[in-house]
Amino acid sequence: MLQAFKTVDAGAQSDRITRLDFQKLLHTLNLHVLPRAVSDGMFQAMDKDRDGSISFNEFVRVVSASSPRDVFSM
Repeated sequence: MLQAFKTVDAGAQSDRITRLDFQKLLHTLNLHVLPRAVSDGMFQAMDKDRDGSISFNEFVRVVSASSPRDVFSM
């Protein structure tokens, strides 16, 4: 999971996924066509501590969730 996180963390120095990193990921996955409100909601669901970026622990929480519903209930 650490390798996947570092792949998304374009800066690879911050140990955090920024909104820009997240937007690049969506573009890579061909999901850049999602409405901004949807992509913002996805980012906010991952950014549990609301600091404006996704930490490794937040990333693991989402990636290891068994369903999207689990992400919102955690």
